[in-house]
Amino acid sequence: MKAFLRSLILIVALCAGCVANAQSLDEYLFSTGVDTNKWINLSSYTDVSVTGSGDSWASSVMNIGFSFPFDEDVYTQYSVNSDGNLRLGSIVTGTGSYSSPFGSSGAGTNSPKINFFGCDGYLVSNTHYIHSQLFGDTLLVVEYCLGPYSSTYRNNQFTWQVHLYASGKIEAVFGNNSGLSSSNTHQMGLCVNASNGWIIDNTGTATHFTSGSSDNWSATLWPAEGTYYTFTRPVITCPRPLSAPASNITATTATISFVPGG
Repeated sequence: MKAFLRSLILIVALCAGCVANAQSLDEYLFSTGVDTNKWINLSSYTDVSVTGSGDSWASSVMNIGFSFPFDEDVYTQYSVNSDGNLRLGSIVTGTGSYSSPFGSSGAGTNSPKINFFGCDGYLVSNTHYIHSQLFGDTLLVVEYCLGPYSSTYRNNQFTWQVHLYASGKIEAVFGNNSGLSSSNTHQMGLCVNASNGWIIDNTGTATHFTSGSSDNWSATLWPAEGTYYTFTRPVITCPRPLSAPASNITATTATISFVPGG
């Protein structure tokens, strides 16, 4: 009886105090457009890649600066690599599965991840960089300037920013790029694993996938300056119950009545 009552009290407390703030990636809202004002100029950034170069470079784990909700988890750390990957969590991103990071075999590697380059990248010292800057405790901007692995196109500068908001919103904004040619195809998107992610095709259309995706941008295509892709967590419209009183309590049963909050 005592064990049952303890369990009952716990259930009531959890039901009455829980706020449903966990959303799966498939519930995110997607929007896109062109707006050069969305690019954020970094004035006091950290040069994440100051000691890095080559095609197999990865940073150490760094702090986001706030609790960032992604899918049904919350993260406070991230790492980046020369393939454009941003991995959330306390495990350093690797540099494998760069050619199809959102394919059925690659989406589960270096995840959960956000990647708007999606190819075998290269970090040339004094030409390319990865910068980051925290704005208060609500926004982290990670700015990339990378080239593809091919020695022919290696010095081309592909620039974009990833904006992480404390609300869970994710925004990619593309900058002015010196080189629009590459020997590599690209995949752009974000995912938790191969069964839960988003892919953006070369028309700017985003599709949620459940078994990886084979959509690729051709080697000669890249988003125009000011193009943005935004993923927003849906607004919660189901408020928690005002109370959850229990009645008709016996040794093995009870009736719980929820008083709705809206």
